[in-house]
Amino acid sequence: MARSARKHRIGNAHMIAALTSTAVEVLEDRGSGGALVKAPDDRGVILEIAYRVAAEDEYLRIIYHCQPVYDEKDRKEGENDE
Repeated sequence: MARSARKHRIGNAHMIAALTSTAVEVLEDRGSGGALVKAPDDRGVILEIAYRVAAEDEYLRIIYHCQPVYDEKDRKEGENDE
């Protein structure tokens, strides 16, 4: 896991659970084994995860972005909580 993937304070176990779930949706194929995906973690939180293949090992994936996915309704409700 790259440090940038931890910006939103999502733990490694939650990222791995999302990537190994059966409900992974590929949002964007970035070629050469990289992708942007959306999947639920072990808590049911939908995560958006971007990863690429490591240069030294084609079976190793480097996660460089991970954040929870909010729909527009959730964002507007959160703004009113202040």
